[in-house]
Amino acid sequence: MNTLLKITPKMLSKSRQLPMFRAHNPNVPSLYHILQFNASMSNLKVVWRKDPKLDQAIENDKKWRLCYRVVREVLNEPGQVIPLRYLAKRRERLRLPIKLEEFLSQNPGLFDIFKDRIRPKSDLVPFVRPSDRLNQFLEDEKSIHSNNEPFIVAKLCKLLMMAKNRVVSVEKLVEVKREFGFPNDFLVRIVSAHPEYFRLHGLPGQGQSYLELVSSNEEFCKSVIERRAEEESRLMGINVRPAFEWKLPPGFFFKKEMREWVRDWMELPYISPYEDVSHLDPASPEMEKRMVGVFHELLSLSIYKRVPVPILGKFCEDFRYSNGFTSVFTRHSGIFYMSLKGGIQTAMLREAYKGEELVDLDPLCEIKNKFVEMLEVGWRERAEKLRMRRGSVGKDMEILAARNKELKCDERNTELWSLEKLADFKTSYRPRLPGQKVTHPEDDHDKEEAVVGVRAPQDKKALTFLFEQNPKSPATMKLVRFLMKLNNETVSIELKNGTVVHGTIIGVDISMNTHLKTVKLTLKGKNPVTMDHLSVRGNNIRYYILPDSLNLETLLVEETPRVKPKKPTAGMKILTESLFATVVCHLF
Repeated sequence: MNTLLKITPKMLSKSRQLPMFRAHNPNVPSLYHILQFNASMSNLKVVWRKDPKLDQAIENDKKWRLCYRVVREVLNEPGQVIPLRYLAKRRERLRLPIKLEEFLSQNPGLFDIFKDRIRPKSDLVPFVRPSDRLNQFLEDEKSIHSNNEPFIVAKLCKLLMMAKNRVVSVEKLVEVKREFGFPNDFLVRIVSAHPEYFRLHGLPGQGQSYLELVSSNEEFCKSVIERRAEEESRLMGINVRPAFEWKLPPGFFFKKEMREWVRDWMELPYISPYEDVSHLDPASPEMEKRMVGVFHELLSLSIYKRVPVPILGKFCEDFRYSNGFTSVFTRHSGIFYMSLKGGIQTAMLREAYKGEELVDLDPLCEIKNKFVEMLEVGWRERAEKLRMRRGSVGKDMEILAARNKELKCDERNTELWSLEKLADFKTSYRPRLPGQKVTHPEDDHDKEEAVVGVRAPQDKKALTFLFEQNPKSPATMKLVRFLMKLNNETVSIELKNGTVVHGTIIGVDISMNTHLKTVKLTLKGKNPVTMDHLSVRGNNIRYYILPDSLNLETLLVEETPRVKPKKPTAGMKILTESLFATVVCHLF
């Protein structure tokens, strides 16, 4: 017997036709099958290989699944209302990669924000509640569940039929309800409405409640593999044996020993996951094939033909497979694929996908399609608003440029700046050192000005405010609108050296520029204005934004040297454009 155990897979492949290795009773594993299974499993190792297309199928659903998690979190709250700050504290649990406020702005139409009090006599705080659009989706979801109730009943019966003694813990079924498309209230809507199939033992929520299958339909006893074989037999007119569909993506291949093992394994008789296998040895090859059939049926019953491996692990005892079941997905990589996307092991059914697209669609996939359609409506609305904002900024800048071109020249024939001249200045601009004075060849004496390199008439001062902001951001648009209001404003300007000049603003020019340096603008007056402060990850540059309305009394312009950004790294945002505003004043 010890000699027989050393038989290699190659020797077994040559001795397949020997009658001594066959058993007369088909229910008893043959000696040949036992030797083949043990030898191949001990000598062959299957290495996991990544399938980019199936991984991309999981990645494609990442965005809407994130939104759905946040929606469920709000819907589970009493009254479906939660303070915004409470929801923001659950960001880590919801696995939100961005702040909640940014998430809500990126996905408009999901929730309504309103203000209310958490406690009587407390301050008003923002609350979150489902929007009308989301409530309409919830009604559509209920309608889809109602229309597919017979299909859901069949799914639940099949899960119980595969289980030991046809009994499964209610808590486990609640955990997998989203994977198989059960409604949230399936214990009331499905179980209570069909006493001919189900019987509930114990009270749900106490950890000792079970759902038992009382009776079943004969159609429920047929697996996906068996129904497919029957359909092929009907179309071809010959008897087709139930068998798994084995396929590998392009570029995948097996060594000769593995191909022989797969060929011999496929010749084993198919065992339905709904059959009683209490008489089979857990270590027998038949039990191995039955376990593959159970996983194939479970994944076929799921909505997206994939289930996280940790969820499958909760049913080891119920569906009678070993704790080391995860190796099945690698060993039978022509039937399954185990994805590691997102740091979670996910078992996927290969035959249900064509590339990264799910082709074996479940009727309950309509719920996901409705949800994605609702999200896309909000995404289109947001994109349209951003497009209109960018268009308004462009029009504002064109108006400013046209207004400056219409202004007359002074007695020195020095024109006010236009966008074209400002662009020429940007190419030749060189920053000065702190305290350095600038002289003009036409002047007889040195003259320090607020902005270096700007040639201005004697009775006019040109002040340049450089804000290193994204030109397409709302902050930039706010600044543009404010600068447009500066014409004919009387201001007092205090230079860095302490000199105070007074004048009326007669022209404003705005353009884009690459990084030159940052200018910190501080407002002083009777009514101090709180400045908005922004910071960019990766450097220490500060950005100041002018508010919409100001009480202009004194402007203090302080030049600060530009901070050199750090070397770009993964995930680091480097701003390459700045808003460049020139304000020309007529001095008193």
